[in-house]
Amino acid sequence: MKGSVTPTEEVFTETSNGSSVENTTEDDSVKQVEGDRKRKIDETEGGGDNPSDDCVSPSKMQKSQFVCLPYTDFNVQNSFREDLQVLKSMWFNKISGSAHQDMLESFYSPQAALYDGYRSRMLHARPPMMKHLLVDRDRKGKIVWVDLGGGTGSSVEYMSKALDEGWFSSIVVLDLCPSLHKVTAGSLSACCA
Repeated sequence: MKGSVTPTEEVFTETSNGSSVENTTEDDSVKQVEGDRKRKIDETEGGGDNPSDDCVSPSKMQKSQFVCLPYTDFNVQNSFREDLQVLKSMWFNKISGSAHQDMLESFYSPQAALYDGYRSRMLHARPPMMKHLLVDRDRKGKIVWVDLGGGTGSSVEYMSKALDEGWFSSIVVLDLCPSLHKVTAGSLSACCA
């Protein structure tokens, strides 16, 4: 669904469920008519048909209050043998421990090194979600991202362009599993050094 430009509207916005949001030029307020997540389409720039045009890029943000963060494709694929190792770990390793954190660690530690490769196919909604993260353009350099249950921190890899462009003041990846934290430290040291 595309919006139309009228004399009182410069930007028509469509949400992921097809409902609409207006950004009027009269008072620069954003009025949410209905919907869950805003996706900006700058009609004066001709966005729309290409999925990569769903969000206003930072270079076209003069008329939009919200923009999608710059996105980086990130996809780790395991071999068939590595996937079998993960499945074997998930199905046959005994979960032990009395505390929740101990039980999580006993489940994830044998598969931590192969975690991202297996879950890249299992968590198929992650790339589109990361591609459409909206931020207020005036908050560039002031954004604090807290990734709760962040596992190995692979979500941060999708934002390497945003990191390079200075969108975040800090990023915090929290997870209960020390074995996943060890993978995070190794994988993000190159990305975020």
